[in-house]
Amino acid sequence: MQTPTPPTNPEPLVSSALAEGLPRFLSHSLGYSLHIGLRSPADFLRHFPPFDLARSMATNRELLALLLERATGMRRALAIHKSLVSAASDLQLSLQHGETEPATIVEFVDPDLIVEHLPTWRVWRYLTEDKFWLMDAGQAEGFELSRRFMSFILMTALSESLVTPSELVERISAERLARHLPRHALVPLLTRAFSGEEQTRLDGDAVLALAPPSILAECIPLAHLWRTIFVDIVSNAHELVPPHDDSNDDSTARHTKVERPRSRSTAAPAPGLEPADDEIDGVIEKLSSLADLPDVPVLPAADDPRRPTPGLPPRPSDAPLRLDLLGPHGPDEAVVPKVHQRHDDGERP
Repeated sequence: MQTPTPPTNPEPLVSSALAEGLPRFLSHSLGYSLHIGLRSPADFLRHFPPFDLARSMATNRELLALLLERATGMRRALAIHKSLVSAASDLQLSLQHGETEPATIVEFVDPDLIVEHLPTWRVWRYLTEDKFWLMDAGQAEGFELSRRFMSFILMTALSESLVTPSELVERISAERLARHLPRHALVPLLTRAFSGEEQTRLDGDAVLALAPPSILAECIPLAHLWRTIFVDIVSNAHELVPPHDDSNDDSTARHTKVERPRSRSTAAPAPGLEPADDEIDGVIEKLSSLADLPDVPVLPAADDPRRPTPGLPPRPSDAPLRLDLLGPHGPDEAVVPKVHQRHDDGERP
């Protein structure tokens, strides 16, 4: 295995004016992912379309005006008076018609505004969607970007107190440290651990002093770092996962009654009766179509003389009764006109 280079100065943090802790961690992570190109500008706009960008810039109309000027060619003096909906529509049209590129729009993104005005779980979903921690080492460029980003978010999580050095070392485990750390970092750690002096006791700070995040991200498997630090500690503690969707949870779906949309009718259903699955919508559509059909005439009763006689064409109810078609005993013995039939040879009888 190639020996990693000794630790150097970490990459500087992206500036942020947000409060310490999770908001600043997300802002730093979002800004750094854009800086190194971990995700493409098209990916960013898929997660944060023009309306979200305009909404995030509601408190910085000057920045929104600059974006409109650059992306659409609108004069800044006019763009600053645009409503958020109108500005977002102009940006969307500019993208659809090729007047601007996603990269041009992303240049104006302020990570602080995104984190401040949009749900944190959406930022987290954007950062984690491509599962960068599962990148194969055989993909040199992609793996290097993933390693750099892991190193950065480890350092940021420590600086924002989302995880302590002791928690970090404990979650990684002494076994993995001994197995994966390079010799130039492992030998001083072992020497310190077996020195027997209380003041040189091995702790999280001592480990990170000899094996900072840049070394950990280069030596420890990224999937292990992600699961033990960012899933078990950061994500769970701050509820960064998207809102739970019961429809994708079989265990919940079996015990949860799905509320169906109420039909057009305001009448309450009969007690004990429930519509069958999705048939209710089809029934409603059929009933609606039947309402547009012409009225169907109602036949008179069987003993009503106006009822059409079998074998005769129906007549209007107000037409006079033709006595010449009645038999000697009333309408039940109607006279049916004779129809001449052909013989097999085609001659009439």
